[in-house]
Amino acid sequence: MIEPLSKFQKPRRIFSILAIIAMLATATISCSSGDEQSAADDVSQSDDSTEVVETNPKAVEESNPSTQSYASPKTNKGDTWTVMLYQDADDPILEEDIFTDLNEAERIGSTDKVNIVAQIDRYKGGFKGKQNFTGAKRFYLSQDDDLEKVNSKELADLGEVNMADGKVLIDFVTWAAKKYPADRYVLILSDHGTGWPGGWTDGDVESKPKDILIDGWNDMLYLNELDDSLAAIQKETGIQKFDIIGYDACLMSSLEVMSMTARYADFAVLSQETEPSMGWAYSAFLKKLTSNPKIDSGELAKSIVDTYITEDTLITDDAARAKYVSRTYETSGDIDPAVLAKEETKTVTLAAIDLSQIPGVIDSLDKLVTPLSKINQKVVAGSRSHAKAYENVFGEDFPSPYIDLGNFAKLIQKDSTSENVDKAAQVLQSAIKKAVIAEKHGPSQKGSNGISIYFPNSKLYKADGSDLATYMATAKRFASESLWDDYLAFHYTGQEIKPESKPVENAPVTAPGANKISIKPIKVTTDTASIGNPLTLSTSISGDNVSYLYIFTGRFTKDQDQLQVIDLDYIDSEETRDIDGRIVPDWGEGDIPVEMDWEPVAYVVNDGTHKQMVLLEPNTFGAGTEDTLYTVNGIYKFANGEKDRYSTLFFDGDGNLVQVMGYNSTQNSGPQHEITPEKGDQFSILSQWIPMVGEGEETKTIYKESGILTFGDKPWTWEEHAAAKGQYLIGIIAEDMDGNSYAEYTTVTAR
Repeated sequence: MIEPLSKFQKPRRIFSILAIIAMLATATISCSSGDEQSAADDVSQSDDSTEVVETNPKAVEESNPSTQSYASPKTNKGDTWTVMLYQDADDPILEEDIFTDLNEAERIGSTDKVNIVAQIDRYKGGFKGKQNFTGAKRFYLSQDDDLEKVNSKELADLGEVNMADGKVLIDFVTWAAKKYPADRYVLILSDHGTGWPGGWTDGDVESKPKDILIDGWNDMLYLNELDDSLAAIQKETGIQKFDIIGYDACLMSSLEVMSMTARYADFAVLSQETEPSMGWAYSAFLKKLTSNPKIDSGELAKSIVDTYITEDTLITDDAARAKYVSRTYETSGDIDPAVLAKEETKTVTLAAIDLSQIPGVIDSLDKLVTPLSKINQKVVAGSRSHAKAYENVFGEDFPSPYIDLGNFAKLIQKDSTSENVDKAAQVLQSAIKKAVIAEKHGPSQKGSNGISIYFPNSKLYKADGSDLATYMATAKRFASESLWDDYLAFHYTGQEIKPESKPVENAPVTAPGANKISIKPIKVTTDTASIGNPLTLSTSISGDNVSYLYIFTGRFTKDQDQLQVIDLDYIDSEETRDIDGRIVPDWGEGDIPVEMDWEPVAYVVNDGTHKQMVLLEPNTFGAGTEDTLYTVNGIYKFANGEKDRYSTLFFDGDGNLVQVMGYNSTQNSGPQHEITPEKGDQFSILSQWIPMVGEGEETKTIYKESGILTFGDKPWTWEEHAAAKGQYLIGIIAEDMDGNSYAEYTTVTAR
């Protein structure tokens, strides 16, 4: 059986267990609204197809169209090109993938009309392959079919440079533009991305405190630094605008990034979600360019989206595919290209953006801000909490703040009864469709429309590094061009929306979606259960700000001084809504009755040799088994001695391990990347324990490394198991529109 590797990164994690039960003090806990107008016994354990959309429809009814506009892209430019590849491969995980991308580009090579130049910085002591060098080198790419070695002319050996320094980017681009002048220019930047904070770290350079804008992160090209660098490039080279600036990096397809990029390019290509290790199909879109150098810039941008994954050399070339499969999949033999492409595109996103339309998107968003401010902000918070969201680089204690702007606009249309909101939301959706000329997303990314925006919950809004002041300073151009930061200040502090206003420092923060939810004591039909003999629990929940409901299971230790978290899962709603193909709960009005069966089930992961119990969490509400992926958190330990990293395993509904994603350290915030397991690598499972404390004492969740799984020759799977006999705490947890939780628990016995 072919093990699918769908390259998934979760759109929205279930909130932290610490947040769920922070008030837990005894074995049984009881945690006691406005309208729009105002462990298994025998297990080792410790105590759809991809959617591609080309969009440029006529607008829906629109009043007062934007008067601000950058110059429209010219279509009568000459036919000589210089394509610049800024490849920050100074990372032990991304190095081989970016090096492969360079070799894919070399398969096409330069022509008399198209110059392809690259600066690649590799990681010291990382991937060696057939051509091992560290530091940065510049190449002029000529046609060569070898995917494992760059045979093109080496133009410079720069030694170790800091690719996270804007001056290094300026130096490369100005050098390339002066040495290889052309009618048209493309700049593609490859490495980690984090959305509005920026991206492009350098693993061989120690970060200096003065270079770090966000505490706990590394030095990188922060978005304001990238803005300044592109401005300097524009001045020094005389390039009025690049034809395309592409971000072959995660999470960059946000309005904040597009606002900055629009001054320097006609088109952009970006991803809303994390990107797979395969990267862009360089051979495919560069072939389209070299075959037709008179191609329109927008058509070239579209081709990057159209060819993404499906026409990648690692898919289409037999030898390259075989190597990729042997490296990435725990299977022997080849995989049919169509089957592999289907697996690889399940979770991708990529969009081509006409940047001349971005001022219209910003203007339409500004016109939505005023009517949004006139309705009950609890309604807005509800739409935010249910909108399609992407990976969260700010840690698991918060709901993801990166939401799809179009999906949010559709939700607020349905959630609000305001005609003004409805009309403005329609205009915003029309503006987005004008800007997004091509968009691709897999079936696990339903609700993606091509443009994201930052909309944090109240805690993230005021947390250091993600607070409004940091946001405005880093995404400074967007903050100066839009009213969105002003709206966030209004939503959370009530400050009046005025373009000239500055957020009041230390203003009290309120949470419109955070009203109390009450849960009645849980009733059970019996206080004992076993596999095949479930008990039925029931309760009722009241509150008009319920976002999601969950069922919680924890097992007491024998002396009952600790509780191990065994399971956490969504509870389905009787009624749902379909927004862009995404299912969101509809709890209706009045009390929410809950009645469900429970039996003592645990989950284990089998590495082919050992089984270990895990906390397996689903990532998506309301999705069928085929679209749901499940996560397990732990510490990844490399056999080659590379530093440990906090990481997440992703499994599909059939039980197969499909992806491993890791951070840059043992902290769960900052840039993420895909890890390709090597034989001998290990995963140390993080289990969650809650100490029992006296009434009134503070309780904190303890994370313990509790079992090692080792990568070998056999695929990893998860499976259900009968949980250990003993006493359990089961609970119903309600999450409000701001990510806060309220819970009711009862104790039962597993036989």
